Amino acid sequence: MAITLQQLKVFLAVIDAQSISAAAQQLELRQSTVSFHMQALESVAGIPLLIRNHHRWNLTEAGKELVGYARTLTSTAAEAERVLADFQSDRQRRLLIGTSQVPATYIVPIVVERFHALRPDIALVVENVPSPMVRRRVEEREIDVGFIIDARPVPPALESNLVLEDEIGCVFSPNTGLQWLKAPITPDQLQAIELIGHAKDSSTAQVCDNWALNQGVSLKTSVTLGSIDMIKTAVKRGMGAALLSELMVRDEIEKGDLLYAPVHNPPRRQLRLIYHREQKESRLQDFVKIVQSTAQASLLHRRLNQHNINTTPDTP
Repeated sequence: MAITLQQLKVFLAVIDAQSISAAAQQLELRQSTVSFHMQALESVAGIPLLIRNHHRWNLTEAGKELVGYARTLTSTAAEAERVLADFQSDRQRRLLIGTSQVPATYIVPIVVERFHALRPDIALVVENVPSPMVRRRVEEREIDVGFIIDARPVPPALESNLVLEDEIGCVFSPNTGLQWLKAPITPDQLQAIELIGHAKDSSTAQVCDNWALNQGVSLKTSVTLGSIDMIKTAVKRGMGAALLSELMVRDEIEKGDLLYAPVHNPPRRQLRLIYHREQKESRLQDFVKIVQSTAQASLLHRRLNQHNINTTPDTP
């Protein structure tokens, strides 16, 4: 006789609930049925797996060995059931992507274009929401995969892949009189400049604030604006300088509308791709491979590292 999935579910429920009656209630079974499955499991094993001790169920050495396999098998079975349910609900023909503003504007379109060329059978749905919401929605499986700029560690259930590291520099208009700045700008020089700030809940603001704290400087903010486009427009109009990544202003730099000066030991952000470890569907795995190959082939990194751009001119 072989071990059944139901026996393993009962085994784990008794361990977690520490009670036959509570396990029965959790599994919506009779207590006698729970006891039957436990007896059958130990009969197959040939040795005790649990020992009753002062109103607690303690694992034997054999039980300790079995519990890890039991959790893996029941989790895999649950994932398989979810995949089959997705087929019935038509979700397997879609990929739901969550992304914060910066990846949505400058990175996701490249990846989406390449994925669509590989898998035209999959409909892509992209939602632009803040990084904390992307994390939550991936955790709760409301979306399949997410791009986040977030320094916090992700829960163990999620896979987190580094896509690229984004350096932040100082951006200003050629007409603001800041051409005297010579890259790389030091933290002391930066705190003497009037800056246009990011919204406090943005990832860029959090990274820059932490960087300034670590550098022992205080950044002066003249005005705070709620979007990258608003900040770039304000910088072009000469309202002040701003801390932005070169990726965000490449087009303006190439046109000569803005100048970009790297910062010494600059603030850095990590763009990460997150998804559930248990997800094995081909559509998700293909998407992950596209993201990885895009970064490795430097389709993204070249945009960060090209040298044929206009930066701050040397002082005569």
